[in-house]
Amino acid sequence: MLTGKVAIVTGSGSGMGEATAKQLAKQGVAVAIADLNWEKAVKVADSIKAAGGTAYPVKVNVSDSSSVNQMVNAVVKELGGVDILVNNAGIVTQSSVLEQTDEEWRRILSVDLDGVFYCTRAVAKQMKEQERGGKIVNIASVVANRPRRFHGAYTAAKAAVAALTRVWALDLVEYGINVNAVSPGHIRTPLTEGYFTGKVKEAFEEMIPQGTIGEPDWIASVVVFLCTEAASYVTGQVIDVDGGFNMSGEIPALYRL
Repeated sequence: MLTGKVAIVTGSGSGMGEATAKQLAKQGVAVAIADLNWEKAVKVADSIKAAGGTAYPVKVNVSDSSSVNQMVNAVVKELGGVDILVNNAGIVTQSSVLEQTDEEWRRILSVDLDGVFYCTRAVAKQMKEQERGGKIVNIASVVANRPRRFHGAYTAAKAAVAALTRVWALDLVEYGINVNAVSPGHIRTPLTEGYFTGKVKEAFEEMIPQGTIGEPDWIASVVVFLCTEAASYVTGQVIDVDGGFNMSGEIPALYRL
């Protein structure tokens, strides 16, 4: 269903972005592995090529609009256009509002929010010019609806991404461009591997109805679905992929009283 399409996946040098890029490549998509870390981008691209897929590594700083524009232009020149954009790149730190510095606040918003805007704007312009529609999938987060202390900037950015997904779906519908978002729950990635261990892992899994921390491929499979024609009537949606975490009001400790 996706053979011959071209995709840009930001932050695809590892984690959910890498899983998404590899699943898209298996469906016949030529994938631009867009990442700030050039070495990781090349490694993922080489892995896709070794498996028989098509991949193009490209370095990008999504918080810099000129870098984003250069990236899109390079992909169009190399791969012939853009049909799919997955806005996956993101960072997170933990600080109380009492302690968070201007620099930390700005850094998180510049990557997690500005970067999504810059990439969407640049790719949407290209899709409009191509006149063949397209799919844009943003990566939000369940913290947008279930906030956690010390995550103010990250929560603000992801809530804005969820809201903008709906606005952009309306902005771009006349050009045949579907815009949706996936909100991952608690997912095991290279960034979180050291965190979800021991008692911490048990505490999180108690709050997840399906009882387990998620895997990057579980997020990627939903993203890929939203990029197919099977999802052609889906736009402006924010889909939780979290094992039931966001919808549950359960308090596991009560059952041990």
